[in-house]
Amino acid sequence: MASKPIQRLIGILMILIGIGFVVYGWQKVLAEGVYWPKASFIFPALAFVGLAIFLYPMSKEECLERYGVEKPQSWSHFNGAQKSLILLGFAAGALNWAFISGTLRF
Repeated sequence: MASKPIQRLIGILMILIGIGFVVYGWQKVLAEGVYWPKASFIFPALAFVGLAIFLYPMSKEECLERYGVEKPQSWSHFNGAQKSLILLGFAAGALNWAFISGTLRF
């Protein structure tokens, strides 16, 4: 497991990539009417997972102390805030997909 500063850097990169592709996807659909369903779901979720990693990094020592493993291996190994952000990311991805596909309107 990477150190907390490295995890935070990875989180920032995930946030930037996620947001960048969401913006690109919206520009593409507004300009050309073309969108990618999987990407419109995955990239908002990626941004929120990156936010969870950035805000709540977990050290190897924490995992060993709490769960007896070196890195999270199941859903129960994440704290409540991380779980909330991950679920919020899936919801944001689903909403983005619905809006970009035209299923929902503003």
